[in-house]
Amino acid sequence: MKKLKDLTKEQAIEIVQLIYPFSADVKSDYDFHYQAYNPEWYEDAREYVRVSFKGITFGNTVDNIILEITSILDCWMYYSREDGLHTIPNRNQYKVQSKFIEWGFEPDYTKE
Repeated sequence: MKKLKDLTKEQAIEIVQLIYPFSADVKSDYDFHYQAYNPEWYEDAREYVRVSFKGITFGNTVDNIILEITSILDCWMYYSREDGLHTIPNRNQYKVQSKFIEWGFEPDYTKE
């Protein structure tokens, strides 16, 4: 079975497109980042994949949007402004988790 470190940029972008299905509202390229588990980072010692891009959040407002996928395959989407991160509701969770199953991924609870 695959773990989070095996997730490709293309697969991560497909997850983004399921959660944020407004392709016309994406205003930049996708930036993909994998962060390995690092126990020396103490409180932030975690493994995750982050995909960020610029997209429309409200009306015509363009914000930095971030999807974070944790080692247990939870997905969190945020938009970023000067006052911090704000969550965006996740759509299509059934389809997202079905994709992980289709691709052969399983959650890793040892790093949470």
